[in-house]
Amino acid sequence: MPRPWGTTEAPSRARVILLGACHGDPRGYRRTAEILQALNPDVVAVEVSPFALWFRRHHRRFLMDRLRRSIAVASRRLGIPPAQAYGHPRVRRLFIQIAPPYEWRAARAHRAAFGTPCYPVDSSTFSRALISHWPELLSPDNVTVLLSLPSDETPSADAEYRRAAWTLSMGRSLPFSPPASHAAPLFEEREPHLETQVRAILRALKPARLVYLGGWEHLLPGASSPSLAQRLRDLQPTRLLLDGTVAGAVDE
Repeated sequence: MPRPWGTTEAPSRARVILLGACHGDPRGYRRTAEILQALNPDVVAVEVSPFALWFRRHHRRFLMDRLRRSIAVASRRLGIPPAQAYGHPRVRRLFIQIAPPYEWRAARAHRAAFGTPCYPVDSSTFSRALISHWPELLSPDNVTVLLSLPSDETPSADAEYRRAAWTLSMGRSLPFSPPASHAAPLFEEREPHLETQVRAILRALKPARLVYLGGWEHLLPGASSPSLAQRLRDLQPTRLLLDGTVAGAVDE
């Protein structure tokens, strides 16, 4: 069963560590910074694509302006104060989504402090498919719908980590949920792409310890095809959650 870990346990000795995150974790940056310092990896592979980083960097102002305009329109439609709209958990998640991921920002800060290289390893093709839905996601109509939903309906990050720990302990798989049916094949292609990137880093740099930092779903058994954790099984990776829970080996 999953358990908390300490720096003297096996995770600190493993060559490959798969670190599962909840992408909407409001404490994610601090948690990532602390766990990277504790693990002291030689290299960090981050689940973000070069295209996603480029797009956010070059279009951040436009995206922020669009979201703010949509919030203003939605607030007027619903007759609620803008401050209340900005405080809605689902709207806050939109701001998180269009910002550079905390996983990447924390990995870069760790690189600046300790010299540990970090690389974006996700598929740019996959990112393009997801980002193509952002105009709809940031539209006044969608923001209006989100503001109409109960603010307490979104589970907390702690609840998400508990769900992840339970799911991993049970060895369950989760079905992919692509944003559109035409994007489903990209979900199937994503895991082998991530595997290729991780193995390429291992071959090129030969690190004593590599940390892969990405969504906790990649630590699960695959639904219709092997997950990243299964694809790297020969490397005997240790699976951790960002809240400090040890999930163990793939079949532990």
